[in-house]
Amino acid sequence: MEDVKIYKIMEETCFGSLAFCCGLEKPCDSRSNVLKKLGLTEEDFLKLKKQFDENLIKLINKNER
Repeated sequence: MEDVKIYKIMEETCFGSLAFCCGLEKPCDSRSNVLKKLGLTEEDFLKLKKQFDENLIKLINKNER
């Protein structure tokens, strides 16, 4: 899927990106619909959120140097 199409689909979330969505403990129709349109499972979403967190920490550490 093209990046442009992914960005367009993610605009349907509350904050415009899955990166800013709440965890699965909070029900959210917008997040669920976007995951479905992107062909992602809830497990995929959790893995992506974990990767985002790990990358964010790396970037923070990199900027502290």
